[in-house]
Amino acid sequence: MRLNSVAPRTCRDRSKFCVAPSAAWPALAARAVASSTSRWGWAPAGADVSEPAKAAIAVRAMRRRMVRRAYRSWTSTLCLSLSVGVYGSGSRGYSQTMGSIDQDTLKKLSFRVWSFKMGEVVALMIHLGDRLGLYEALAGGGRNHAAEIATTTNLDERMVHEWLLGQAAAELIERHEDGSFEMSREAALVLASEGELPFACGAFYGGETPEGTDAIVDAFKSGAGFTYGDMGDRSADQLDRMNAAWLERYLPETVLPSLSGLIEKLEDGADVADIGCGGAIAISSLARRFPNSRFVGFDPSEPAIRAGRRRVGDLQNVELHIASGEDLREPQMFDFIMTLDCMHDMAHPDRVASAIKAALRSDGIWLIKDMRCGPNFDDNLNNPMLAMMYGFSVSGCLPSSMSSEGGMALGTLGFPPVVAEQMVNDAGFDSFQIHEFESDPVHYYYEVAH
Repeated sequence: MRLNSVAPRTCRDRSKFCVAPSAAWPALAARAVASSTSRWGWAPAGADVSEPAKAAIAVRAMRRRMVRRAYRSWTSTLCLSLSVGVYGSGSRGYSQTMGSIDQDTLKKLSFRVWSFKMGEVVALMIHLGDRLGLYEALAGGGRNHAAEIATTTNLDERMVHEWLLGQAAAELIERHEDGSFEMSREAALVLASEGELPFACGAFYGGETPEGTDAIVDAFKSGAGFTYGDMGDRSADQLDRMNAAWLERYLPETVLPSLSGLIEKLEDGADVADIGCGGAIAISSLARRFPNSRFVGFDPSEPAIRAGRRRVGDLQNVELHIASGEDLREPQMFDFIMTLDCMHDMAHPDRVASAIKAALRSDGIWLIKDMRCGPNFDDNLNNPMLAMMYGFSVSGCLPSSMSSEGGMALGTLGFPPVVAEQMVNDAGFDSFQIHEFESDPVHYYYEVAH
């Protein structure tokens, strides 16, 4: 497998990206995932199936085979990228100390480890389904839409819908063509029948700290969400460890050189902002590589900024602020602005986009990194970690994007290209380009300019 980048792909056909105006953003993601088609291609044995129905079943069966093939391809790419990224088997000097690396073994082991992580996240979702009465509501029989389950359980509909999609991705319940969900009798015995021998939910306590799980439960009940700052130092440190290699090395060595003329600007001296900078991993790395440039990090999370200030140390060309992207005040202040894996976490990313439009100089570049996904549930079925993505959303990204009044509630998979392009167009930008890298099958990188 080539580990260098592929050519950037420009979105020329804007007609396929026609979506609702900005006023409709809060409902956009929910409408998108509700418009998908059924995953399964089968009919009950002995059923009287009409010719049109047979054709539809055949199409669904073909789609399922295609998903399986894509699954194998996606898995191979994901495992290798998570294991070695763009550095090959010699990453961090391992080839010198451990001898040659068998890439097939590495891919299989990496996928096995990440499968355990998916199990950890899905285990939390099972605990929430049991604790909040969601399984009990589903076990009532028949098909139910998210709104009906939310009404029955007196929970927030957006949180419930995201949880239901995750359960369908984990194949614990079924999602139908009309966007409704259904629990089988067998699943009801395992997940919703306390006192019966098959019942398993009692074994799941959540995996989170009690305080963390309580915060998620409160988000379901109130629909108010919580911020990454509310999650505390432990969460901030975990996010930094998970993203460090990608921000310290992959970003400057693979992504930034693909952006038009950016490296030369940074070498000469540029003003750079990192919005949602977290623990300042990206800008502290860039500040050391490009000492002539000046870097400013913004993040509303106090624990993240504390960690960032420790990481920055005595670097003279970096400053950090406990603030959001909406707080950008100076016009045409920056040559380069980054929002790395955080637009879907923001309550009001549209406002941040407008603030960036004003703060970016006329020849500046805005880099957005976000999840590689489609707008519909079925578009993402080739992702073998889909259930984990929805678990991440329910336990962090979605509550964050609901943490202030009127938040858009996008969630982990709520910022696909169709949403990203419409949002930057609404903010007044004219240039939108998608960069895809073979060595990162998890993210899209959007290059935006005036």
